[in-house]
Amino acid sequence: MLAQPDTFADQFRALLRAGAPTDLRVMIPMVADLRELRACRRLLHRAADDAGLAPPPLGIMVELPEAVAVAATVAAAHRHGRTVSVCGDAAAHPLVVPLLLGLGCDSLSVAPSRPRRGTRPRAPARLRDLR
Repeated sequence: MLAQPDTFADQFRALLRAGAPTDLRVMIPMVADLRELRACRRLLHRAADDAGLAPPPLGIMVELPEAVAVAATVAAAHRHGRTVSVCGDAAAHPLVVPLLLGLGCDSLSVAPSRPRRGTRPRAPARLRDLR
């Protein structure tokens, strides 16, 4: 995406237009390091400025080996006042959900068709047991 910043900026502008009346949040896939995240943030802020809108919260999809030290990533995000959301298959897997919650992930996002009976995590009162 960053190899073609003009195209990436066009995508941000389209997201901003379509998401203006919503609680838009943007997650960037395949981010390997802080330099890439900062480059994405600059493009998003520039697109928001051009559109006369406030930039929405920006997050990354932690999916590359370079970024997958999950506990360290969660701790670093929380130190900087950021929330940690997990999306995709891991967020829907009944054995992985307790691990993610125990590591301190703040929210899980799955496709509407994904949750099945029996895949809901244990009651929130047990969260302390996961940590």
